[in-house]
Amino acid sequence: MVRQHLDFYAAVAVGTRRGFFYRHLLDGDPASNTLSWRWVAGLHTRGKTYLARSDNIATYTAGRFKPEARDLVMAATPLTDSVSFDRRPLRTPDPMPSGARVILLLTEDDLAPETWQLKGVTVCGVALHRPESTGPNLSPPVRAFKTAAFADAHERAAAVWAVPVVPVHASDDLVTFAKSCGAECALTAMAPVGYLKPNVDDLVTAAAVAGVAVRQLHRPWDALFWPHAKAGFFQLKERIPAVLRALELAPEGTLL
Repeated sequence: MVRQHLDFYAAVAVGTRRGFFYRHLLDGDPASNTLSWRWVAGLHTRGKTYLARSDNIATYTAGRFKPEARDLVMAATPLTDSVSFDRRPLRTPDPMPSGARVILLLTEDDLAPETWQLKGVTVCGVALHRPESTGPNLSPPVRAFKTAAFADAHERAAAVWAVPVVPVHASDDLVTFAKSCGAECALTAMAPVGYLKPNVDDLVTAAAVAGVAVRQLHRPWDALFWPHAKAGFFQLKERIPAVLRALELAPEGTLL
């Protein structure tokens, strides 16, 4: 644990921060881990680093591991970043193509299309976006996690819609599949940040040139949570009960 923490800060210093972070995760899930390396390094919540604590390890491993405090790094100098990233509003989602035949484009940022709001469209196919290289150099456990996640999404999508589910690696694959299904357009969940975003943006642009529009959607809770994501997680956490009640996912007075 000590060695990993020292290696992390050394890796950050030579500019390999994101790659190191992803290589040492067991899941490497973009939906959970995008930009988390900045928080760990003290860049997201400026001046505050995230250090392993013995009590946290014991709590979240159900008591299986409890290292001695003296064996863990006790302090670390927060990093500084010369680049300033301004907060941006969440982009307005594209309109749902009412009455259209569509294919769903699933990326590793969102593999739960059965929870999307898809009223008024006919799903005629599901494409799993599996580019040859997605993101930084990944460890075998992370690659295995991604493979299993896509396999699970494939199984669920096929069960929900009973339509063809195929992998696509580039825009040409997506366009060919859409046309073979007689789809008027593709729908995908918006990837607002992270290493996946430029990849998806390029695919959307290239598909549009070839005659297949890709409309980007987001869920209602994205719009409700986004304005509160201004600093660390714990300020956002305070807003969660009110947002869940606004979405009618928790009754008034529920303690969460």
